[in-house]
Amino acid sequence: MLPLASERLAGIVGLIDARGLETDGLEPGLRELGAIFALFERAGHASDPELDALPDGCRDLAADDTPMLPVLRHAVDALARGGLKADVVVLLQPTSPFRRAEHIDAAVDLLAATGADSVVSVVEVPHQFNPVSVLALADGRLQPYAPGPLVTRRQDKPRVYARNGPAVLAVRVAVLEQGQLYGGDCRALVMTAAESVDIDDQHDFEYAEFLLNRIRN
Repeated sequence: MLPLASERLAGIVGLIDARGLETDGLEPGLRELGAIFALFERAGHASDPELDALPDGCRDLAADDTPMLPVLRHAVDALARGGLKADVVVLLQPTSPFRRAEHIDAAVDLLAATGADSVVSVVEVPHQFNPVSVLALADGRLQPYAPGPLVTRRQDKPRVYARNGPAVLAVRVAVLEQGQLYGGDCRALVMTAAESVDIDDQHDFEYAEFLLNRIRN
């Protein structure tokens, strides 16, 4: 774990990873939901157009199958060349339209308070998808995927969590420079299922649109 953070973190930058939206056919719908245009407005922060423009030579990094780590490291290096030293990167996924400003602030506050390497947003896994409930198919026969006794009662299943996109990832630049995305001390920012809607396909978009209309009405 890195040394304990100071009470106030300096050099915090936000990064939106919009790769794959156009090829997946999601960009028009996300723009309609306001998940791209209003992302920083909803986060309660302003976006600086001069810092949004990264240098040329990013073609490989813009590919859909490029891992996140080199993308973040390239962004940090590009900002440093422009005179902005980043100590913490906050990654925001545009496919998480129900993330709010308080989620971002809570992630940064938790990072500072704990001295952790990173903070990532998670959601509790529904009991039917719990590891003790997951099954595998072998020659057409169902069998438990994980070893151990059969657990059928929801109340007896362990509470487990999964990254929800992630909607928010706050990570120290020192961790990225070590070639890691989360580091050895990763803390959880727990979000509700409704807040964790992650738009990967048309069905997800329609569900998000339904939730948004219900909130507005």
